[in-house]
Amino acid sequence: MPAKVLIVDDNVYLNLFLRRALEDEGYEVEAARYGREGYSAYLRNRPDLILTDIHMPGESGLEMIQKIRRYDPEVRAIYMSGDWTRLQAAMEEEKSGPGVRSLRKPFRLKELLAVLSECFSPEEQGLRRLMDPPLGVEKHLSPIAG
Repeated sequence: MPAKVLIVDDNVYLNLFLRRALEDEGYEVEAARYGREGYSAYLRNRPDLILTDIHMPGESGLEMIQKIRRYDPEVRAIYMSGDWTRLQAAMEEEKSGPGVRSLRKPFRLKELLAVLSECFSPEEQGLRRLMDPPLGVEKHLSPIAG
């Protein structure tokens, strides 16, 4: 079963890009734009990991994760921010949290995938591309004649 990831970021374009990219990698993805929305999505779906911006209007990503930890102290989180000082402060607060990682914006997709691979075992990742042939290859495969 693929790992479930919740993306919480108020940047609509980044949110959409990350969702599509992670779905292409075989993850089951849900997205939310704000902390309160992310908290509700967490309670509905119980994702394996939360990828969240730190600074958002209303409830911050850090506040959202703190609320979620009341129900699930072991939840894995990746914090994202373009503000290095704020990111470092969040990581200092969360240093004892399990499975906590950080990404400084802007980041490359391969950086995110590397951080995700640190958070999940190969079985949890559920990467389709390791099991499925590349698109278009099926027509070149022929059954073995018996």
